[in-house]
Amino acid sequence: MSQQKPEYKCKIGQIMKEAGLTQLELSQKSGVPQGAISRYSREDKRENFNIPNLFALRDALGLKCLDELFEEIKTD
Repeated sequence: MSQQKPEYKCKIGQIMKEAGLTQLELSQKSGVPQGAISRYSREDKRENFNIPNLFALRDALGLKCLDELFEEIKTD
């Protein structure tokens, strides 16, 4: 019996909304291209993430760890 690997969605869009930031503002603040932020903001899309971008976004958003950028997708 094998366990299924958990899947995660990126919460960048939700976090930006709560912080009152646009994609452009977050791009300017983090140095991450706006196009990458747009891709990461699509919660329904599985994305290959650039690790340095994630650290830059974490820092720009004032988060303590990368885990705060993601939410586990519950599957039955």
